[in-house]
Amino acid sequence: MICPLLLKQTKKMENGLEEWERQPCLEEACSLFYGKKKKCSLFQNTETTHEMRNILDQVDFVSSFQVIRSELDGFHRDVAGRMKAQQEEFEQRQSTLEAEVGRLSEQMSREIREHLAERISTVQGQFQSWTDRLGESTQGLTNQLQGVHGEFAQELRKTDEKIGLVETLCGRLDASLKGVGERLETLEERLTEKVTENLQKVAAVGAAVEAQLNGMQEHLQQELEQGRDLATERRAEQAAGVQRMETLLGETRQVLEELVSGQRQIEAYYENHKEHVDEATRSQRHEAAREQNNRGVVYFHRGAHEAAMRAFEKAVELDPEYADAYNNLGLTYTELHRSDHAVQAFQQALKLKPDLVEANHNLGVHYYAVMDYEKARELFSKALDDGCRERSMAYTNYGNSLYQLERYAEAAEAWNKALQINPVNQNAKKGLELLNHQQQGVW
Repeated sequence: MICPLLLKQTKKMENGLEEWERQPCLEEACSLFYGKKKKCSLFQNTETTHEMRNILDQVDFVSSFQVIRSELDGFHRDVAGRMKAQQEEFEQRQSTLEAEVGRLSEQMSREIREHLAERISTVQGQFQSWTDRLGESTQGLTNQLQGVHGEFAQELRKTDEKIGLVETLCGRLDASLKGVGERLETLEERLTEKVTENLQKVAAVGAAVEAQLNGMQEHLQQELEQGRDLATERRAEQAAGVQRMETLLGETRQVLEELVSGQRQIEAYYENHKEHVDEATRSQRHEAAREQNNRGVVYFHRGAHEAAMRAFEKAVELDPEYADAYNNLGLTYTELHRSDHAVQAFQQALKLKPDLVEANHNLGVHYYAVMDYEKARELFSKALDDGCRERSMAYTNYGNSLYQLERYAEAAEAWNKALQINPVNQNAKKGLELLNHQQQGVW
């Protein structure tokens, strides 16, 4: 016969899972084995046998579930690592792009400033050269005019000298007056021609200077227009570069949004699977807790209170919201005289399941045991009001509490109600007999 409770570990695998093997029945060495009938008490009724087989069938499911949980955790760590690496790569690319944009902008600005400074320096040099040449031409023209003026003045002085000579000799040179007049006319013509020639030279020099100034102005205007065209081209190139950078940033932003969307989908997928896994885990842990609770009940009724306590503690450890297991744990603590632990267990059971009438009744039994009779009476009364299933026992305990509080009439009434529900209730009968003897003075 194979025991449904005895398991032996046969192998521990590298992934932390364990393999177990069912063991043969210990027969007379086991407290659950009926020696006379040669049968195990766990298999005496169909319901218990069905529950135990279901529990044993869960072993393979637990191992499979642990493998699935391990694979899901590994998948989550891998996805998180890949997302982190992609995010770091994107941040590095973004930093590199921002540095390159700053470098290009600074380089373009520096080249434009250097080119404009070079062109302006060239234009200024040419303008200064033309200004110097104009000054030299003007100085030459001035010198020529001064020379002409000197010659003219010299000729005038000579003329004055000749006129004075003529006047001196007019009396003596009457005969040659006509010749002098001719010579004066000739001299006047020469002077007129000389002045006219000099004036033409001055006009020609002025026209040449004006032409040079106009040419220089046109050249300067052309240079300025070329500078404007160059600046326009640079601005157009800069605008095109900015446009390319904006396009690249837009594409990068789109890639980032796609990455964020993918990450959200992965997180949603993980959360959805995590909920299913958590639900399966809770269900599995509840089944395991239920198995431990049933095992504790068996131990408790066999009188193995220490083993029952360990089983119930394991049950509430597996499922911290298992109110019935806390109630059974409180009963076990009471049997082991661990009062504080019993009160905490009953209170936790009522906190998780306020309508758990048995917890109120059992807590009342505990307070009765520690001689807090008023508290015990209140809890028994509440258990009766909430519809306790063991009403005969509850009325009996309620009557016992009233008796200890010296409320004898109410105690008798409670014991009578207990006998009405269960006429063979020996504790209620003993209570009434004790009360009758007390009233009759017989002890």
